[in-house]
Amino acid sequence: MKPYQMQQLSPQNRAASQSVLSRSVRGFSLIEIMVVLLLMGLAGGLVTTYVTRQLQQGRVRAATTQVRSFDSSIELYNLTHYKYPNNLQELLEKGILKEIPKDPWGKNYQYQVPGSVNKKGFDVYTINPSTDKKIGNWESSE
Repeated sequence: MKPYQMQQLSPQNRAASQSVLSRSVRGFSLIEIMVVLLLMGLAGGLVTTYVTRQLQQGRVRAATTQVRSFDSSIELYNLTHYKYPNNLQELLEKGILKEIPKDPWGKNYQYQVPGSVNKKGFDVYTINPSTDKKIGNWESSE
């Protein structure tokens, strides 16, 4: 056979090539698409749950860090003025803090002197709204 001549297909080969062609053009079945969508939905749900949990843990860590910072600032105030401040605003007035941050949930931190939980004499805390658990300076002092 010369290179420029096309090879003639036998009837069996022609039927086999048409079967392969029609199968590749046909696409996906409804069940295959539904299985893929189900798997994508499950994966998306797992990722969303994981990300939400990580964000919540990050907020708790941020609140704990801020409470410790308040604790140190209040102790510094006590060392220089020989008493605990009556409120957190005094830390601003005396130049110990530049600003009083809000907690990660957008609420004000609570300050109580004398403290009812902390043995040091004052409580600084916030409340995690998703668990209603207090995050305070007594956790870092025990």
